[in-house]
Amino acid sequence: MLTKFPVNDEVLKTQSFLCPENRQNTSTESVVKLSVRLGVGNPDRIHDEFVDFQLLSESALPPYVEGMALDPFWSCIASIKTPLQKARFPQLSSLAFAALSIPHSNADPEFVSAH
Repeated sequence: MLTKFPVNDEVLKTQSFLCPENRQNTSTESVVKLSVRLGVGNPDRIHDEFVDFQLLSESALPPYVEGMALDPFWSCIASIKTPLQKARFPQLSSLAFAALSIPHSNADPEFVSAH
């Protein structure tokens, strides 16, 4: 089964940015490439928002414990506002939700739901 799994696929590698502890170790360029590949957001805005996300202090991040589900964390990130009460990370959070919705299996959806 592992021989069929695309472990070297850039989309899978780049999804590491979803875990808060990996935000400093993920390149901005790889996140922008992921947005282009998934067709989510404007690459320049994704770049700026990801740099801003990387610069957030630990105390400004929502609580996260290793191993917990990532969608509640990214929901909190999506709700962070600027001083003008606009969403601070609208495109980055959209990219995160798109990446989180990628199926974690290579089985056909019909096969999975039929059994």
